[in-house]
Amino acid sequence: MLPVHLINLGKDIERRTQATRQLDQQGVSYEIFDALNGDQGRATFDQIDDHGFVLRTGRRYTPGEIGCFASHKALWQRCVEQNSALLIMEDDFALAPEFSGAVAAAGELVDTLGLIRLQDERRGKSTKVMPFAGFQLERYTKTPHCTLCYAISPEVARKLVALHANFCAPVDVVLKHVWEYDNAMYCLQPYTVSSSELSFDSVIRGREKCPKSPLRRARRFWLKTTWQWQRVIFNLRQRDGWIRQRFQAKRKIA
Repeated sequence: MLPVHLINLGKDIERRTQATRQLDQQGVSYEIFDALNGDQGRATFDQIDDHGFVLRTGRRYTPGEIGCFASHKALWQRCVEQNSALLIMEDDFALAPEFSGAVAAAGELVDTLGLIRLQDERRGKSTKVMPFAGFQLERYTKTPHCTLCYAISPEVARKLVALHANFCAPVDVVLKHVWEYDNAMYCLQPYTVSSSELSFDSVIRGREKCPKSPLRRARRFWLKTTWQWQRVIFNLRQRDGWIRQRFQAKRKIA
């Protein structure tokens, strides 16, 4: 089965206990990755780009966001070094009974598709691709926020590591911008991972808007407009028929 890596700060015992209990109940093997804090995370980036972060988010970064991104990046690097796909999870989740089945399905798909999300969302949009192993595979046309649970291939992990030597955005914003690493994001529905009540007490605090000059406001508006056009163009380039053909052929061979 797809290797599962659970990101957890050692001091967050309640989160670790709740997360591991759920995984154990489903019979899912996992490895705990000791999350990096802000100071440790800084050392993994060539530069902390405060100006770039404000342009992309409208606010200052927090130390927790540096540590969070660095933790995901470390697992992307592991994915590349081992040349094996991973399932990456943060520790504030609630699992549906079908989770282990979704992990198995993602394991069959991820090397071909690159990035598959198992977490629910509210503001994303997706289009149906095909039924698969009791789930509906869909491709996002508007990618959602959050990085609670996703499967990633070595190819996509390699691109992300190469693109992000510097820290200039939260990790979920980086994954949202699929056109930058030229790989669509997919999901399996119904979703089998959601945020638990512990997510409301986030370890990443201090996300407050900061004052911006008229010039910076204009540059931010232009950047967001550019993103919208890049997303539209990227979606127009996508074709899903090859996915159905490839996996139908695999089933016939099997």
